[in-house]
Amino acid sequence: MYRIALIIGIAFVLVSCQAQELVTPLAGRWKYTAIQPKDSAWTSVAGTYYEQIEVEFKADGKISYYLNNTLTTDPCRIPCSPTAYTYSAGRIAFTDWASCPYVDCAPVTAWNILKLDKDVLEVAPEGISAPQLRLERIK
Repeated sequence: MYRIALIIGIAFVLVSCQAQELVTPLAGRWKYTAIQPKDSAWTSVAGTYYEQIEVEFKADGKISYYLNNTLTTDPCRIPCSPTAYTYSAGRIAFTDWASCPYVDCAPVTAWNILKLDKDVLEVAPEGISAPQLRLERIK
């Protein structure tokens, strides 16, 4: 009887254990909504190229891009875009980039996170004088 109870207990423990995937607050699909040039106010991206792009940060450290709501894998459609990242509090470091033979890139290596909550991500590209970016979660 003891063996049967032990076997049932072990089976129950094995069935109830699940691998938990570490999901960062960054994981999800984001759409650019505003830019803020240095010493200026936030400006909507409506009518610009940014309006067409969505970025998906996956929990496994990969990045996917959507152009006009369609997944794109062509590196020349969104040139110099990072394809992998690592996340730590306050920083997104990019670790791999799409390569387009027609574009000579000086890629951004990281974004410093200015704000990150469940709906809004605000970042400042590291090391260059590019505008700050605001993205909103869509999925």
